[in-house]
Amino acid sequence: MFSHRVFSHLITTLCIVLLTISPVFADSINTINFYNPETNISSFTSLKRSYDNYLSKLSPYRLQPFKNPKTFISINTDNKRPILLTSSWFFQQLNGHFKKRLKISLVATKNGKSTARKVLVTKKSLISPADLKQGVIASSANISYAKEVLTKLLVKQPDDLIKSIQFLNVPKDIDALMSVAFGVADAAITLESTMEKLAQFNPGQYKTLSILLRTDEILLPVLSFPQKTSAEEQSLIRIFQEMKTSRSGRRQLKMIGIDGWKTIDNVELRKAGIN
Repeated sequence: MFSHRVFSHLITTLCIVLLTISPVFADSINTINFYNPETNISSFTSLKRSYDNYLSKLSPYRLQPFKNPKTFISINTDNKRPILLTSSWFFQQLNGHFKKRLKISLVATKNGKSTARKVLVTKKSLISPADLKQGVIASSANISYAKEVLTKLLVKQPDDLIKSIQFLNVPKDIDALMSVAFGVADAAITLESTMEKLAQFNPGQYKTLSILLRTDEILLPVLSFPQKTSAEEQSLIRIFQEMKTSRSGRRQLKMIGIDGWKTIDNVELRKAGIN
């Protein structure tokens, strides 16, 4: 039988673990709160552990990933100094009062760009959006975001077309394209750059696919801070900017599908449709 001392030790250890992983405690001034519906991260535990290990050597900050957008918004609405790492699309969904407390300090980059296009990819034999009725669309984004993108892409199509479509969630963008190539899905929503990647490593499959529709340029994920940043927060901004200069930093970037961070001004934000 367990002794009282051993039992007490187990309870104490469990409490420490819960304090470490529970989003309820994410209102700390030293927390970066992460939510991105555009990516399908297989393990939030691994993401958190990796970022916390990296950041702990440079700052007092830690990362708190969220799966549920409502929980994310609820906790950060009451947070006095929220620091948010989100998709630019999700940042736009935040209500006006909340958003006015924040400013976007950094935008992610990938292959030297801070914007990207989403594309609807199909087999070359599918030549019209109407052919997608009752079809399956593969996407690595969560379903609600994929539907939002599809609605924009099919804005000129009747509502019953979008309602008839089913979604297949896959781990990565490239998996969405391969789902179409192998006939598992009728179409895929991916980044345009993923099609370029497919052309390089599998030109045979690439030749069977075509881009049916494209979105406008969309800003990549953003890191937002309180309007008046503290010295500690300014230091954190520099840490993120310098991630790409070390192997360990580049590993953190790769985990969320980017390769760097850069500053962004109001002119660029307005051009990207962020207000």
